[in-house]
Amino acid sequence: MSERRKVVIIGGGFGGLSAAQRLNSSLVDVTLIDRRNYHLFQPLLYQVATSVLSPGQIGSPIRGIIGRNPNTTVILGEVTGVDKDKRCVFVSSADRENVPLGYDFLILATGVTHSYFGHNEFAEFAPGLKSLADAVAIRNKILQAFEQAEAEEDPTRHRDRAPRRLPTGARTPTAPRAGRGPAHRLTPCAYGLQARRSDERAIWATWARASG
Repeated sequence: MSERRKVVIIGGGFGGLSAAQRLNSSLVDVTLIDRRNYHLFQPLLYQVATSVLSPGQIGSPIRGIIGRNPNTTVILGEVTGVDKDKRCVFVSSADRENVPLGYDFLILATGVTHSYFGHNEFAEFAPGLKSLADAVAIRNKILQAFEQAEAEEDPTRHRDRAPRRLPTGARTPTAPRAGRGPAHRLTPCAYGLQARRSDERAIWATWARASG
């Protein structure tokens, strides 16, 4: 009987999980390594950023997704290096550093990050949205802006204090939904943001301008 091959997958995103599921075979041993023990559904990050969903609603444990694969092991750690000659990767975790892990086949599915195309000064005004931490930070800024507008005692300034822009996932908020006919625009209430009745007209006017 031939020796079982060792496959190492770096990354527990869509690519890494898909590879692990397809390699559910008695011919290989699969080790999946990720810095997080959960899979993040990135397309819905904007809904966390806008208070529609909670962080826990778009994250699922990796072991829960591929737990039925008896040939797959999940390791929580960070790959710090790859030695192509020795065919091994080096993994660091909370209590270990640069532990070598051998492989016969290596799959790199580490994902991507946002880019400012050489203009990193834009980061201050256009934060990225690739992680739960990014989404929560944006959500907190939005809610803080509405709280500041709510606390403003001068009613003539309510319109000026209302946020002028809210992040969306491209045209996702205005895309038609199956079985619902025309496109539905998200509203301040859809974002979990409440306003006093006296402020509704000003906020709706600001929202209309921001939504185009």
